[in-house]
Amino acid sequence: RRSVLAALVARLLGGHARLQRLEDLMLAGLLQDIGALALLQAMPAEYAAVRAASAGDGADLLERERAPFGADHAEVGAWLARHWQLPAYLADAIGASGASEPATPFQACVAASGAVADLWLGGSDPAGQRELARARVQACVVDGTTLDDLLVQLAAALPEIGAMFEVHIARPEHLESIVDHAKELLILRNLREI
Repeated sequence: RRSVLAALVARLLGGHARLQRLEDLMLAGLLQDIGALALLQAMPAEYAAVRAASAGDGADLLERERAPFGADHAEVGAWLARHWQLPAYLADAIGASGASEPATPFQACVAASGAVADLWLGGSDPAGQRELARARVQACVVDGTTLDDLLVQLAAALPEIGAMFEVHIARPEHLESIVDHAKELLILRNLREI
């Protein structure tokens, strides 16, 4: 579910960042956690324990992965992408998916997509996840789109993308009021522009 959400968010953010390769962004968002799948496959018990101990946010997970494995899932994913001879920009985006300051707008959209997906799926620190998602969205968009705007777009697009990937992703209760408030703000903004 996180990968599908991140793929959709990366594509939406790319449009708001005025990037040209929206399908590539979607693919990078989808693949950004491929290293986690590899670690889970290679060391199921050890990796499951690390994930269970994580606070539910991306930075904590990356830090917890480094101690026992010598690398985090973003680094493992980037290595796999290079090994599979995927384009360098995809490998770089996968590797930077947890970075606090990605090097390119493309990478910034992918990093933000993971933070928004984590917020959508919930965790142990919703206020922290919301602040991280807000900061990452602001760092990658150029048209003034806010996190609230993006959440409304995500809610509208989920049924179609869920059907495409045969995944059901419900709107979480902890975001219901946020999405409703964002819709009201969009209506008010549109009325002012008329």
